[in-house]
Formats: sequence, C-alpha cells, structure tokens
Amino acid sequence: MNASRELCPLEVLPPRHAGNYAYVNACFWPAPGPGGGVPGTALTDRTLVAPLIDAFAAHYPGCDRRPIVSMWFQIYVAALLPPLFAADLFRALALPVALQDVTVLFAPDGSCTGFVLLPGVGAKGDAFERFAPVIFDHLEPLIEALAVEMRLSRRLLWANVAESLQAIAAVAEHLPGAPADAAADADLLLESRLWTDGRRNPLAGHTLYRPTDHDHRHRSRRVCCLRRLLTGFETCPECPAPTERAG
Repeated sequence: MNASRELCPLEVLPPRHAGNYAYVNACFWPAPGPGGGVPGTALTDRTLVAPLIDAFAAHYPGCDRRPIVSMWFQIYVAALLPPLFAADLFRALALPVALQDVTVLFAPDGSCTGFVLLPGVGAKGDAFERFAPVIFDHLEPLIEALAVEMRLSRRLLWANVAESLQAIAAVAEHLPGAPADAAADADLLLESRLWTDGRRNPLAGHTLYRPTDHDHRHRSRRVCCLRRLLTGFETCPECPAPTERAG
C-alpha cells in the first residue's frame, strides 16, 4: 500500500478546479519517484543535456538549433512553473525546487515530463521570497548553462520563463476557487525591476501589457520564442517579430 502511494504524483491543484490544467497534477513526484531521472545539477553539464536536446531535435530534422533549444526549454518550464504556482496558490505549499534538490524526469524524446521533489513546507513570505528558489537557484543556473553551451540568448530564455508566468496569471484570474488576487504575485514578479534584496529581476521587461475593452489586461511577449522556425508551427498571431514572419 505504501509503495503504491509513492508512485502517485503530487496533487497540487484540486481536481475539481483542474479542468484543462489537470496535467499539473502529473508533474511533481515525491521521492524516490518513478525512477529514471537525472540530478538537476547534471543539466548544467553539456555532456548530459546535449544528448537530450539531440533526441528532441529528431522531431524537427533540418531545423535551426536555436528554436529547437527554445522549444525544449519551454516544455521544461511548463512542467515546472505551473505546478509550482498551483502548489503555492491552492496548497500554500513551498516545495524545494533548487536545481541541486530535484531529480528531473525525461521522456524518450528528451523532453521534460516532471520532477522528483523532497517534501515541502508551508509557504510564507511575499512572492519574492516564495519564488526566489525557482528563479535564482533553478532557472538561472540552467539558463546560464544553456546560453553558454547552446549559444542561445539569455534574453530569449528568460522571455520563455516570463511567458509561462504570465500565462499562469491569465489562467489564475479565471480559475474556479482561486483567490481574488490570484494573479497579483505573477504580476509583481513580471513588473518589478528589482528583487527585494536588490538583485536585478530577470523576469522584468519581457511582457507587454495592452489595453482592452474589459477588466482584464491583455499580455503579450516582447521577444519571439522562435518556434515559427520549426516544422509544423505557424507564426503566432501576435508574434513580436512581424518583419521576420515566414510568408
């Protein structure tokens, strides 16, 4: 009985509220997890991460390496930030997500499917305190490694993180059972130029807010994610690089 429980992922979003976002309840696993993962810190080593991206690149033969890495990273962030945000919002749970504290799970095609985590504790502090570990102790070292080893723009990678966070905020505004100010923390992290300890906020400046005819702001990204360069993807309707759109 106990062994079977260990094989169940962490339920971070109440099923009655999950709807189209039920996938977030399949991303985080308690230790020891389902097996087959790699230590988070290993992802800063080119000898490990390059084969993962090579496997993912098989979906897009002949395509530029930059959009392939960008898409790989977008999938990675989508398995990390939304469930983390849900755990914070609905469970008031702070999970240990520093890169050295997690095991990362991958599909055979090299894409990230989730993370094995140690037990969490009650969330406390403001948004800066609660989300500093994922930003500075997980995503920052990973982005630095990808930027150096894969020769990809740091600005692009951080824009992908900001895009995920602003998408979470857009969903949180309408999710049944969410607090009325559910999007406030995401907005704060996207708009503040500095972290409370004086560090530059790498999430700031990537999101453009446009006026609308209703109460909710329309958010869009400032930096193109490059997926328009991949086989099977069309240019997004609001691509921030319209002059580069494929005909």
